[in-house]
Amino acid sequence: MLFLFGIVLCGGMLTAFYFSLDVPRGPLPVPARPDSRQDSFQADADAFNESLNRWTLARWDSDDESTGARFDQSVVDFVEQCVQADRNGEHIPMHEEMFLDAVEASPDGSGSLNWLDRVSIQNGFEDYRPIPNGFDNHYRILAIRPATGLSVASSDTEPRLVSVDLMFYSANNLPESQQWFLVNVDGRWQVYDWQSLDDGRRTSDEYASFISGSEKLSSGFNEIMDRIEGANRLFDDGAEEQAFAKLKSCHRVQTLKEDRSTALLQIAYAWIELDRYDEAVGLLESIHDPDHMWGVWPMLTLGYLDADQDGKALEAAMKSSAQSPNHPRSHWLMSTVLASLGRDDEAADEAVLALRGCPLDMAIIDMVIGNRRKGDLPTLLDAIVANGDDAWMTLADAITYDSVWASNVVAEVSLRESVNESVVAILKANEAWSRRDYDKSAEWFLVARDKSGPGSIHDVAIQDHLDARIESNRYPELFRETDDLPQTLATITQWLFGDDFYGDLQSLSDALQSDAVDLRVEESERASHFRDAIQGYCHHVLDQNPLALPELTRFEVWNRSQSDEQAANVTRALRRVIVETMLEMGQSEAVAEKFPNDIDVQLQIVEYLQREEAATSESFLAKTMGFSDPEIAWTREMLKAFIAFNEVQVEAADNSFREALRIAKTMDTEQDTSLQSTTLRDRARAIVANRVVPSEIQINDGDLAELSRSVIAEASALLDSKTVRAWLPRARSIQDEGHLAAIRDNVAQLRMSTGQFSEAAKELAVAETAIGDVESQPPWIAIQRNLRLQALLECEDFKEASNVVRDRPVVDTGSIKRSLFNAEDSLSDQALIALALRDNEQLVSLLKDVDREEVSSWLTSPTRRRWLVRDVEALRSSIIDTYPLWVTYFVAESEGVLWIPADRPLTIEILTSTFERELGETVEARDIPQPTGKQISTAWSVTSESGQHLLFEVSIPTVRSSALAMRNRDAFQKEAKQLKIAIIDQLPMATRRLFEVAAAFAMDDAIAFRWNDESRIWFGPDVGKRLAWEDRVPVDHDVVAGLIQSKATDEGDDTEKSLADWTAELERAKGTVRVTMTVHVGDIAESVPAELIRVETDDYEMIVKATADSIIQPLVLSGVEYSVSPSNVQAFRQAD
Repeated sequence: MLFLFGIVLCGGMLTAFYFSLDVPRGPLPVPARPDSRQDSFQADADAFNESLNRWTLARWDSDDESTGARFDQSVVDFVEQCVQADRNGEHIPMHEEMFLDAVEASPDGSGSLNWLDRVSIQNGFEDYRPIPNGFDNHYRILAIRPATGLSVASSDTEPRLVSVDLMFYSANNLPESQQWFLVNVDGRWQVYDWQSLDDGRRTSDEYASFISGSEKLSSGFNEIMDRIEGANRLFDDGAEEQAFAKLKSCHRVQTLKEDRSTALLQIAYAWIELDRYDEAVGLLESIHDPDHMWGVWPMLTLGYLDADQDGKALEAAMKSSAQSPNHPRSHWLMSTVLASLGRDDEAADEAVLALRGCPLDMAIIDMVIGNRRKGDLPTLLDAIVANGDDAWMTLADAITYDSVWASNVVAEVSLRESVNESVVAILKANEAWSRRDYDKSAEWFLVARDKSGPGSIHDVAIQDHLDARIESNRYPELFRETDDLPQTLATITQWLFGDDFYGDLQSLSDALQSDAVDLRVEESERASHFRDAIQGYCHHVLDQNPLALPELTRFEVWNRSQSDEQAANVTRALRRVIVETMLEMGQSEAVAEKFPNDIDVQLQIVEYLQREEAATSESFLAKTMGFSDPEIAWTREMLKAFIAFNEVQVEAADNSFREALRIAKTMDTEQDTSLQSTTLRDRARAIVANRVVPSEIQINDGDLAELSRSVIAEASALLDSKTVRAWLPRARSIQDEGHLAAIRDNVAQLRMSTGQFSEAAKELAVAETAIGDVESQPPWIAIQRNLRLQALLECEDFKEASNVVRDRPVVDTGSIKRSLFNAEDSLSDQALIALALRDNEQLVSLLKDVDREEVSSWLTSPTRRRWLVRDVEALRSSIIDTYPLWVTYFVAESEGVLWIPADRPLTIEILTSTFERELGETVEARDIPQPTGKQISTAWSVTSESGQHLLFEVSIPTVRSSALAMRNRDAFQKEAKQLKIAIIDQLPMATRRLFEVAAAFAMDDAIAFRWNDESRIWFGPDVGKRLAWEDRVPVDHDVVAGLIQSKATDEGDDTEKSLADWTAELERAKGTVRVTMTVHVGDIAESVPAELIRVETDDYEMIVKATADSIIQPLVLSGVEYSVSPSNVQAFRQAD
């Protein structure tokens, strides 16, 4: 009963009276709560933890998610109905009067609600109902408890109250703890209050604060939530900066004191959703009562991990764990942090505990699988059984390349009679694969296929059976065993034309011609077409184009008639192969006629004909005069330019290039294809080759910027200072800063390549001064600044280099580790200067707070490596021994490949004498040990008294001559010897020296030379004369861009081991294992003896210690540890 006080005017006198109204209330009184919200929350948290502890001790079955058999089934059913209703967009049942009573009973309220407040709250239910919503994928009921202080109802018709402790979770979200407070009236359950323990308060508390708080501040929390929603909409619409600005404004909104912590937590959640952990951490750290809500410490843990503050992350995770020690989220957080700290066994223990709490969380399943511990298998398999086929497939994939883990899994699964036979077969197949027993693997995949019905296991079995047979090139068995030959052939077709096939094409082709396949193909037209596709592809790659073309053509006709996605995926690649086949057969005119409107085809035609004699292009022009298609018109103009260029008709060539560019711009206004860039590139190459100056050709104003940029880029690549000087005055008039910046970069790199470091630094300094305001600088300014810094260091102007860096900001990261790859921080530049100055003390100081792996990556880059190799011994103890360098592909200063007759002798003595004759100084030559599988290659390292260092490698690979222009094929019909040459010292003019060495070894019988730096090829005759250096790379109209494709005759190493195999070998050795690691400089490799120290499975790398100095890489030293890719580690052999 609510009594209202009334005042009326009666006979001139004020009269006061009371009148009363009946206020609806709930069927039962709301259970009393502690007087303060903090105490109330702690009581709720203690009750939840007690439920969690009982559940943990009970060790319930992991697949019994609802645990309905242990609870009042009516409550269990109600929870499931609520979850389904929410997922269907429906409201769950709510008892409004009881909720109002809960608001009245809240410790955050005044202890009572007047009639107007109750009506006001109830009216708001039309817009928003304060009920649980947005549930995660999985849930678990931990406990159903009668309300404290109330006896259980004696009959089903009497009202009763319970609280339900639940946990919601998924692979994408951390487990969330909720409590629902339910009332049962007339046999129907309804929610009357609820909370997420992350927020630290019940929903009724939020309403109580709003009603009893200041009118000015009460709306603050809702205002923040509206802004968060608006920020998310902006972010989804691509307006990131506006979204960030709106989100940053949230914390400035004033709120009630009771709302502040929850509001800050919600803002932090929003920042984390946008992957801005740094913003979230600041907000979370400002929450004054983090121990009175469960959401703060977990989010701080993630924020600290993101900032590489592992120590702080551990402290936060431990505080989260203290709040709820048996919570799966606590175990997951501890596992993640401990793994980051390298405490792998402890991390794995915590992961298993997390999985017991959230068995349907595939992310945790992946964690436990990744730990590969035999003892974890019972819990892991329980969870996988609960998840079904997809989880089994995840486990099967994980054992494929780890034979020890695979054996343990299969043994454990074999003890479970309830596991489906098809699952067991899949696991046994992958276990066999892990041992590289592909035949046995294929047999088990067949069992899995035959034992499984439609679904993921059946599909995987079919796919992996195909993989297993291809892995060992067992094509006859594959075609005999498949139960769907058309689909098997279709899959192989997809892989071939998608460049995903890794088997032997000759074996595949032979198997397709067998009588057994013929009989099966006759039964299916579809199989016949896919056999054409496969045979056509194989014949093309195997240089049997006359056989390939009719097969590919038949398939192309049929494929056009198909409308499925599979046909569409093949179409473009198929067209490319058909065009290659026809062009290699000399049918360029037929290609144009067959595909007149295909831009990509026209690009192929131009690229091919430019490698042929000019007469071939003239023939094409004569036969395509009647074509009106703009695509062919472009091709014709490009070929006219090519012919004129060959005849040194500068004006005619350039006129045709201009017309081709006009056509390209008309057809490709948005530059979606490479028509315009190809035209500009070829025009620039012709200009530079003929050393055309701007005054000799007509340049449209609209083309000046792009043409100047292209010409100067080409000239700079060819070290052609004369042409660059001729074009620079005209280029400087360009208004577009982007084009100017690119031109300055090219000029600076040209000068640095020729040793003119001071001149490069001065020009870049002028350019930087002209840019002006730092805030308005586009990204390419950083590139110019880095170039300038390199130039200053090379000319030893360390004072100016320091000034350049001093102008850049030093980022204050607080307690967060600094990064060498933060573009806004000058740390990388400071460290580079210290490295160049050989200031080891300063360098060590700068790097001490940076992650070790990041330092290793930073040191391995070409810019830093240049300085490391100059003073290896001085840097050994402080840097090289401290940070394991990543031994990967190191770039040579300049490199190329010379092809000579196979019968021409080339020994270390011939190499030495030729080199000494050219240099006029004594040289020393050493054999370079070759990796396993490359014994037919011979390699040498040659050093001179003046400091030159060159590498040579000789081999006789098989050239795919059909991929060459027709005029160059005859030279490669016989075996040819390949001489790789790499300059690896840092003396000036590396490219010039490369050409001089190549010219010396070319003599008068060289077949070809390829300059790898810019992919240019000089074909014979007279290669030696044409390589003679004048004042630039000696290009002419016969120099073409491209590759000389070859298939090495070396047999690969079949003894390559998996990481698990190496780990097992280390365990057996109880120490180190003798190995060799492969070091690459350019295309030349060396086998260096080493000891395997440990295997980093998570990072997919191995740590080895070299036991000898490398011959070709000065940074690889005996006694130093290095990080190496598993593909670059081989078992030690005495012959090595």
